[in-house]
Amino acid sequence: MNILTGLNDAGKTSILEALFLHSSGPLAGAFAVQALRPGRRQDEIAVTPTGIDDPWAPLFHNFNVDGEIKLDATTSRGPQTVTLTQDKGTDGQVAVGSKPITDNQQPRTSITVSVQTEKTLLPEHFRQSMIFHTSSSGATTNVSLEFRLDPPRGEALWKAAIVKPGVLGADLAAVYSEMRKRSAGATLLEAIQKIDDRISGIEVLSENGRSQLHAEVNGQLIPFELLGDGPNAVAQYLVSMWAARDGVLLIDEVGSGVHYSVLETMWRSIYRAAKRLNVQVFATSHSQEALVAAHQVINDRQDGLSVYRMRRSTSPEASTRVTRYAGATLASAIEANAELR
Repeated sequence: MNILTGLNDAGKTSILEALFLHSSGPLAGAFAVQALRPGRRQDEIAVTPTGIDDPWAPLFHNFNVDGEIKLDATTSRGPQTVTLTQDKGTDGQVAVGSKPITDNQQPRTSITVSVQTEKTLLPEHFRQSMIFHTSSSGATTNVSLEFRLDPPRGEALWKAAIVKPGVLGADLAAVYSEMRKRSAGATLLEAIQKIDDRISGIEVLSENGRSQLHAEVNGQLIPFELLGDGPNAVAQYLVSMWAARDGVLLIDEVGSGVHYSVLETMWRSIYRAAKRLNVQVFATSHSQEALVAAHQVINDRQDGLSVYRMRRSTSPEASTRVTRYAGATLASAIEANAELR
């Protein structure tokens, strides 16, 4: 269990996003648009008759797409490097958009992802293209989006799921159905009941072709979206962890919306699920109460919990200093009521 703390703009969320992109490997281009862009609450991608905007520019430092994003990691499978570079046109400009001339030339933009692991002597290069297909029906123009990978054989380096407050995350109904098939549904129910003891059951119901997770409260089935933030947050953590088993779960602002009185219960559910599913957890937090609760639950496990306090340097290079607290140093800091947020 790893918790990242520090002032706003210290880079905590950027670390979660970097871990997510690295885990995605060749699929980093598509996953960045599908998960990170809405996670930043960015507007929908603009589509015009002359082309589209550049959906990957916000990933680059100061929107400078002339540079590259290079992510190096040492994992249990050895060193792995993932590099993202924006594709350029023949004139040296970013190759974004092209006015449709034929059905084979639709507005598109692309990014190249290079992946190198111990198994590859040289980096493998993958081009992730985003292609918009338009069709007209009377006065209405329909736009559909296609992600195309070339060569079409890439797969994520390892499983990862990212959860952000206020952003639609894992499909609760779909993942819970998979959990039920594998006799793991009771785990979610038990954890949710400890957050809200009014809940007596969980069901998946379909309405208008859409499946939704419902909670049984006082004999009535209520969509999960109508429950409080606490049950929804814990449900997202656990179903996302199931989807990322044997991988990594990334949680931004862990415990957001959860009452302080049940924070220890929340951490106990997360810790037990992480151990059972072999998932490494990285979370960000500004809450001293959440840190103390995590320590109360995990303090008797050797190296079970690490807190990384991040501080941005005032130097021109804007580097970030990180202090790690774990074991006795973490216990001493919490006992002394030291500022860890």
